[in-house]
Amino acid sequence: MPDQVNIANNQYVSEPNKHIEEYLNYYCELSHSPKFAILLKGKWGSGKTWFINQYIEKLKAKEKKCLYVSLYGATNYSEIEDLLMQQLYPFRTSKGMVIAGKVFKGLLKGALKIDLNNDGKDDMRWNFSIPDINIPQKFEDSSFSLLIFDDLERCSINIENILGYINSFVESQYLKVVIIANEEEISTEPEKYKKIKEKLIGKSFEISPDFSGALNEVLNQVHTQQAKDFLSKNLDFIQDLYRQAECMNLRILNQISLDFERFFKELPEKARNKAELIKDLLELLIIFSIEISCGRLEPKDISQIDQKLGEELVLARRAAKDTDSKENQANTEDKKSFMGIFKKYENIYNMNYSSVFSPFFRAFPNLSVWGLFFDKGIIHKEAVEKSLLTSKYFKDENSPNWIKLLHYEQLSDDEFEKLIELVNLEYQKRDYDDINIIKHITGLFLKFSEVGLYPKTKENILDDAKLYINELRNNNKLDFHFPEDLRQAYGFAFPSNSLEFEEFCEYIKQSKNEVKINKAPDAARDLLRIMQTDTDKFSSMIGNKLNYIKNMFKLNESYFDFPIFNYMSPKEFVETILKLENTERDYVFYSLQQRYAIQNHDLNQEINFLIEVQKILLQEVEQRQGKLMGYLLKQANQFYLEPIIVGLKQNRA
Repeated sequence: MPDQVNIANNQYVSEPNKHIEEYLNYYCELSHSPKFAILLKGKWGSGKTWFINQYIEKLKAKEKKCLYVSLYGATNYSEIEDLLMQQLYPFRTSKGMVIAGKVFKGLLKGALKIDLNNDGKDDMRWNFSIPDINIPQKFEDSSFSLLIFDDLERCSINIENILGYINSFVESQYLKVVIIANEEEISTEPEKYKKIKEKLIGKSFEISPDFSGALNEVLNQVHTQQAKDFLSKNLDFIQDLYRQAECMNLRILNQISLDFERFFKELPEKARNKAELIKDLLELLIIFSIEISCGRLEPKDISQIDQKLGEELVLARRAAKDTDSKENQANTEDKKSFMGIFKKYENIYNMNYSSVFSPFFRAFPNLSVWGLFFDKGIIHKEAVEKSLLTSKYFKDENSPNWIKLLHYEQLSDDEFEKLIELVNLEYQKRDYDDINIIKHITGLFLKFSEVGLYPKTKENILDDAKLYINELRNNNKLDFHFPEDLRQAYGFAFPSNSLEFEEFCEYIKQSKNEVKINKAPDAARDLLRIMQTDTDKFSSMIGNKLNYIKNMFKLNESYFDFPIFNYMSPKEFVETILKLENTERDYVFYSLQQRYAIQNHDLNQEINFLIEVQKILLQEVEQRQGKLMGYLLKQANQFYLEPIIVGLKQNRA
């Protein structure tokens, strides 16, 4: 927001709208009433209200006075007049009350006859109410400048009637009036509205978005000085992204600035000093914020962008080769497709049909972090920091060879050939136990094979990768806890979306499931011990997928999608439950409720376990009649166990 010194120095409130300001100055300085109002129009978020508020401040600096009323939600004229009275007599009025005992009388009625077709006959009577408030009585002509009505399209009073009411201030009280509206949202008959507007509006102006002014205002809400300085220095960058997005909504800037500050504060100090990193983060934040606000992108879809965009690029490449499939190519570029959404940012994310890499391949933070942020408002600091360790911003000679290979675009031919030979050697020696590193390397090999940069065929690469998984499984090194539905790891999307890579992922899933089943009885006994000693950890381990997402960076194991209770004794479960404190026991049952809150076909298998637990629990209730424990167990069955069982039976039906 411009400060008072700038305002007093007669600088323009908004450079793109200086012609409007010049006309308002002329309008305000007229010695007589022109008997017409001025309309300031523009789309939602274009900065109409911001502009008029800045202009009001400028008038105040000149000791001029205005009255401002938002018509948003107004249902009757008395609400409007209450707002006016509060501004006219701030020390003698309060909302809903009148001055010095004055009681508002019924509003006088008036009518304006309108000839729609210029045939000399009245085609419409425009009925309205005459204000029961005399503004000129309060002000000397030299001190009062404008009466401003904002949010016309959001007024609940009939549009013809509210315009007639406003017209009374112009025609009867000889005031200078400014009306602010988004005409696109005014739902009335176009011809009638046009004729009515012609009776009242003398000049109309379209407000142009003022990025500099809007950003200066929102920066006042950013309290981290380093973040504020970065936003201020990158005004042109932000404006260019808006231009590419074909977005004119400046209100989104407010949320972007606050979200940017949140992310900035979560970054370690060494990351805050990396200008390139911060700019890339801001870039994705702006793009996702705009696309979500414009309704073109769903927050829940962000984590899948790399996968879905890769699939669309494959279809586009096929269509480009097939002259009979141009229609399919057009479909992939539809505005509702991911290519359609991001094609307008092509100078940033090259939608090259010949490319084998998704343009979001190395997004920072990774797409899962962004998806969680926009969908749930959560910033996983641990995930962001892990992304930094393997990102291009902190690449050094101590990085693992496979990380260096991920940054292949920064390598020379000799460096690339040496690195891929080293990584291949490490891969053949089975130096890696981490399944996600193995997936990254396998994905790279498949990608490089596809473009002729790696000598092995994709079939041979897939066979060797499966053999690698078999060796891990046979040596008891295949970790089955971490789920395989994520599309990235270590801050990078997996570098392949080929059929072979999908087959490899499915093979890993099947292999891990086999290991999980073999180890399930021991895991179930461990889970019982955890339930008795740490109900918080137990709850996190058995909770549903949303619960897992919140705790995924703290858990070493989880069973949110695996029927672990099928391998547990119902009798031992109840015996353990009975040993818990009352509050802990209730928490365990609540955790079970959360486990089944989201339908999961695999978990439906646990219904027999739950039915047997209920049977044993009710036996305990019977034996403990007249005791507090009996009552509490009965309540647990009624509020938790029985609804869970009923729900699972319905899912199976």
